[in-house]
Amino acid sequence: MLRRWVILLGFMVVSCGDNEVEIWYWLGEIHDYHFRQSLNKTWRKVNVSLLRKSFSSINELDESLKVRKPDVALVYPSTLKNLIKKGEVVRITDKDIIPDYCEGHCFPIFKSFVGFYINEDLAKQVNFPLNFKIEDLLNLNTDYIVFGIYPSATLYTALIFTYLSEGYDTLEACVKVFNYLRALAKRPYVRIYPNPRVAEMDMVLMKIVSIVGTSAYKPYIEREGVSLTFLPLINSKGEKVYFLSGPDFVVFRGGNVKKSKEFLNVLNDVIKNDTMWQRFGYYHIDKLESFGNVFHDLKVDFDRVKLRNLARKALNPMDTLNYDIEGLCKKAVMKKLHQ
Repeated sequence: MLRRWVILLGFMVVSCGDNEVEIWYWLGEIHDYHFRQSLNKTWRKVNVSLLRKSFSSINELDESLKVRKPDVALVYPSTLKNLIKKGEVVRITDKDIIPDYCEGHCFPIFKSFVGFYINEDLAKQVNFPLNFKIEDLLNLNTDYIVFGIYPSATLYTALIFTYLSEGYDTLEACVKVFNYLRALAKRPYVRIYPNPRVAEMDMVLMKIVSIVGTSAYKPYIEREGVSLTFLPLINSKGEKVYFLSGPDFVVFRGGNVKKSKEFLNVLNDVIKNDTMWQRFGYYHIDKLESFGNVFHDLKVDFDRVKLRNLARKALNPMDTLNYDIEGLCKKAVMKKLHQ
């Protein structure tokens, strides 16, 4: 970080910029409050002054990062991919991180994962299962609209990994996801939503029993008085599949790298011992060491916009399918860790 020079009575004085860490982040309103509490706890344990700046959306944060860079930022997968590719972030650690999907260029402290929200009380009334494999959703025996789904690149990627965990290759898995979503959209007990906010509102209004989402959104629905069970994705073998979602920390080149690393190590210890994050649907990265079938967006080299459009086509009953699904899925490439 550049030193801040102050002109005072004709003398040049160096400010305390060498001891400052500027951090940018975006988190939802509930998580933002608790994250600020976590930041406050670091001040007692690390000798830095934190200059923090929060944003109202992921897009606002992304646009600001194009103009200038802080020392540290909490970024999401699509942004993380670009920053690593452009060489704008430094290696943060050489320690063994489970899972080390970013080759040490990010610091993953807490993660959520994709799965299903289930309204327990409503599920019991309409005999909707509280535990099911993804394929089971194609064969429900119910007269109610019980399941909500919306086009999402995150969901499409998570389902690709679910089929990969069963032994399919990337191309086969990508095509199977399309066919799965296509079949699911035709079921009379499934409702298609344009975005997650509308689906969540119908959950609150008791119009549907279950929706797909990330574990971190649970408190936003539960604050409306709905009791939820969160179920991870489960493949046809009955194995749980953890597709990781949520942000990771990065440290930018040209910033205060030494102090940033010191700050992140202390913050990691603070959050590791804070049980509130798990109640919010986030899990500390160390807890994932014992999980099987752990995957992350960075392991698939596929344009997220194309994935989202693929999900939209699969869930649109009016689409005529006059294009080559397999040809598009051939562009989805699995990247090996540590390559």
